[in-house]
Amino acid sequence: MITPNVKAVSIAKEIYRCAMTHELSEIQMQWQEISDAIDDFQYGKNQDGYSLDKLQSMIVAHACRLWHMQPSEYTFKEFVGQKVTAVNSETQFIILLEKGSIVVECPWRIRDANGIKIGETDIQTNQSEWKTVQSMLTGKTIVDVQLFEQFPLLIIQINDLFLDIFHASSFFDGWTLSDDEDFYMFSVHGGEIG
Repeated sequence: MITPNVKAVSIAKEIYRCAMTHELSEIQMQWQEISDAIDDFQYGKNQDGYSLDKLQSMIVAHACRLWHMQPSEYTFKEFVGQKVTAVNSETQFIILLEKGSIVVECPWRIRDANGIKIGETDIQTNQSEWKTVQSMLTGKTIVDVQLFEQFPLLIIQINDLFLDIFHASSFFDGWTLSDDEDFYMFSVHGGEIG
């Protein structure tokens, strides 16, 4: 958990210095604006009227944004390029792949660049909407898979659609990915990845 810290300014300066020293340009760019604000406060004219408290709040908020938006290091290469062969909705939401499956037991939605197309609550009120889900996904190809463990949120891009799967329980499992060989990943109660 990222919480307020009285040493936030020195920590942010150390992160930036380390990124520069080791030529970690992506991290350096992520902290550039904060570094400039600290420099202006400590050595410049402080034109924006920063206070130590304001800088600390900015640093913590920035660190939280970076932490929340940090995707998992899993590559999911076993799934990228696979086609969806079927959608089974008899007992659970199961997406069958050429080699494997995705089992969804938690809230989900399917969206495109313009907004949400259909979601779990739509299905709960009208079971015939499963046909819409089947037609949207069957025959399409998985383009990308991203996991954000901090939320926990799994995003599977299937052609130009995105299947967002939200683990929403502290008592029940949320989803499972398997490739019929060695890969088996699931979100257990509380959203931890197993």
